[in-house]
Amino acid sequence: ELDGTVFLDLNRDGNRSGGEPGIGGAGVAIVTAGSRDTVFLAQTDTAGHFGVPSLPAAGYRIHVSPALLGDSLQVVRLDPDPVVVPAGRGAEVTLALSYPIRSVQSARELPAGVRTFVRGVALTAPGSIPEGAFHLRGESRAIRITLTEGFGAQPGDSVLVLGRTARFRGEAVLAQGSGRRLRESQEEAPPVSSTTAQASTAWSGSRDADLVEVTGVEVIEVSTAFGEVAAQVTDGSGPLLLRFPASFLFELRVESLEPGMVLDARGILVPAATGGSWE
Repeated sequence: ELDGTVFLDLNRDGNRSGGEPGIGGAGVAIVTAGSRDTVFLAQTDTAGHFGVPSLPAAGYRIHVSPALLGDSLQVVRLDPDPVVVPAGRGAEVTLALSYPIRSVQSARELPAGVRTFVRGVALTAPGSIPEGAFHLRGESRAIRITLTEGFGAQPGDSVLVLGRTARFRGEAVLAQGSGRRLRESQEEAPPVSSTTAQASTAWSGSRDADLVEVTGVEVIEVSTAFGEVAAQVTDGSGPLLLRFPASFLFELRVESLEPGMVLDARGILVPAATGGSWE
């Protein structure tokens, strides 16, 4: 006898945690180890369980139907593999399925509505910037993630995040994200050095959602509304709009920003609501 479970591994750690559902209707093939002989075809019930009442004592490999996996799911753990059914005794096997891990660049190129993992370096701590967004940098691009719940990552940490592709002001983002820290870092991710003109176009869009720094910029105009400061600045190359909570002025140790002040600024680039530029 062989009993098995197929479940959706939402954090991709290979172990079944609370809230990770069984996958119903999955076709499962039991194949004699070392051969291509399928000895039994099973299908999981609504809880993700399947059973084979009678099997000869032998070693077997378990295969999930390719139609179920498609491009959206992968087998991330099969335990044990192969599974050995002893004479006169039963055995159990667990299959963990999960979504593929893609680069930030690849995730940004997907159509909206695709669930995927993205791995990269945390640019911000989850929930530390307005709207509860979180930003992640890959090898060549960054991406904005809206989280369903926070997790203990800090800037510079290597993280793995699951989300659903979506659009924010015309740019690719991951929505409904959840993640976990893979490796803790002692150093924050370095910002990209930029002029104000380059930042206002996000380097022709290639630095959307990334962490950038502009230095020696002069404040041109300032307004405050609904607890938010909007300051237009320039380093001579062109204007750039900075937005931050008014409470942040206390951390800067100034009562207000005034035209003519010169400062350095580091922050995340996001598309402007009016379109065509970044802030």
